[in-house]
Amino acid sequence: MNHLWYQRAAYSIVLSRDMLTGALKNANLLGTKQEESARNKTHIIHVWADDRLISPMPKTESKEAARLGFQNLFVVQYSGNHGRFHDIETLLDIARLFNKDDGFVFQFIGDGQKKQLVLDLMGKNPGVPVFASGYVEKKMLPDSLAMADIGVVAQMPGQENVCFPSKLLGIMASGRPVLAICPPECEMARMIMDNDMGFVVDNRDVEGGRSALLKAKTNPGKLNQMGANAFNLLRDKFTLSKAAQQYLKIIRFFDVSSG
Repeated sequence: MNHLWYQRAAYSIVLSRDMLTGALKNANLLGTKQEESARNKTHIIHVWADDRLISPMPKTESKEAARLGFQNLFVVQYSGNHGRFHDIETLLDIARLFNKDDGFVFQFIGDGQKKQLVLDLMGKNPGVPVFASGYVEKKMLPDSLAMADIGVVAQMPGQENVCFPSKLLGIMASGRPVLAICPPECEMARMIMDNDMGFVVDNRDVEGGRSALLKAKTNPGKLNQMGANAFNLLRDKFTLSKAAQQYLKIIRFFDVSSG
């Protein structure tokens, strides 16, 4: 069915270069005579963040940070779905290497299948600095993201071929650096490293994750610059307006062609 769909489609859209490879593979087109024509009619339009809603806010202005007493802690924030394809396990194993005297808090906001892993750790190891809460209302999202000193994106190996994490764009819109737990060769990892937006840790590299966070905490100036780099890249390439223009260009072209 994937093969037939690709052959009959006038055009297709994927969210990243990795997803293009995944789509062609799922359609059994890699290495075939039809691969070139399939690539030619496939457009890459990245996910986006609505920079009208989310923009950089100092942590000192976050009401949630003040309410929770996080203003003087280094907040490692995972915000969003805790799904099957998110590497919550590695992030929790990194958290286990810290205690409440280290000045860190690992904040898990949201819900999903793997949220229970977070709750289990909190119940069995109360000395680990982990905080959990549910989703926040959309209007509270800018304030919530402003609590973070570093935002986390955690993706299981292989998932880069079928999805691109939208939570990365929210972190970028909030002007925060990124800790990405993912295969280092995937497009997200390359984007973070090429633009000096944060740190990339391979899946299950727990010690590497701990080292990255310790380095981040001791160099706030560098961390602020990474956050600024992330926001600037978002404004250049990944806003709602820019994505809408790309979609509109395709729609207009094929509307004219079909007419």
